[in-house]
Amino acid sequence: PAALETEPRTAPAASAPKVEPSSIMKFSLFSFFVITRAAHPMLIDYSKEGGKILYARDTPIFMNKVLTIVLMNIAGLAIDGCEGIRMCWRWENLKVFGPIGL
Repeated sequence: PAALETEPRTAPAASAPKVEPSSIMKFSLFSFFVITRAAHPMLIDYSKEGGKILYARDTPIFMNKVLTIVLMNIAGLAIDGCEGIRMCWRWENLKVFGPIGL
């Protein structure tokens, strides 16, 4: 019924062309994954002395968080300068992403 059609019909929006990752990007990510998986057991073995790990059990988790904060602040600085760092520490962002990092 015409009474139900109150808005004019419009053509569907043209979708953006799909961007596929390049072969080099795929190979780079695959190589990074393989190297990471191979290096992890080696690093654990090298960090042991007499079969015991020489650091606290939670140290890798803590260091991961610290390095993530440092690297993302460096990325913010590189991309947007001091404003990029300020954006990292805005309350709105911390409120959303802070609990995720815990």
